[in-house]
Amino acid sequence: MNLEKTMASLRRNGYTVSYFETGGEAVEHIAASLTEAGITTAAFGGSATLTAIGLHARLEADGITVLNPDFPDPGENFRSIAMKSVDADCYLLSANALSENGEIVNIDGVGNRLAGSLYGHGKVIYVIGTNKITSDVASAVYRARNVAAPKNCLRFGLETPCAVYARENGETRCFNCDHPRRICRSMLIHLTRPTGCGAEVVLINEELGF
Repeated sequence: MNLEKTMASLRRNGYTVSYFETGGEAVEHIAASLTEAGITTAAFGGSATLTAIGLHARLEADGITVLNPDFPDPGENFRSIAMKSVDADCYLLSANALSENGEIVNIDGVGNRLAGSLYGHGKVIYVIGTNKITSDVASAVYRARNVAAPKNCLRFGLETPCAVYARENGETRCFNCDHPRRICRSMLIHLTRPTGCGAEVVLINEELGF
């Protein structure tokens, strides 16, 4: 992993880049930047990384309304929160993989994360552990399909072929299956920052998420 190359590539691709040694430092940075920008609503894409660093509670403590489909309020569900997220001031998510050339790769089953990162939000923030950095876009796609997706299937307790194989063999791989609960249905590669979107990548020197 070449961290300096990755950060330089991201900046060349139009992103603001911040780096922190710990998730706690990153949380304080994000909370301060959203408060300074006058952000009142922040939407999350489903993310084990954002959950692990405790960002949801920190933003709520600052009076920011958090729309998080992983943890819907009473009377809400995944879809209702995902739909409300369209109008949020800021969209926060992680990535399944990040190449040293600055390409960001995500795989989704529903597509709310992909849509949220593409269009409609004035500010998008990616929070990514350095464990997700790969050498090039091909290895980033490989990681997203053969590492991240099976691990997320395990996290959700699914019986997809990749999850069953991982439980039985202790390693992950994609079977490109037709299982009805398949979660790798759409893949998005951000080659550079989308036009009109103020996007920041927050890198954390920890193993976070999948």
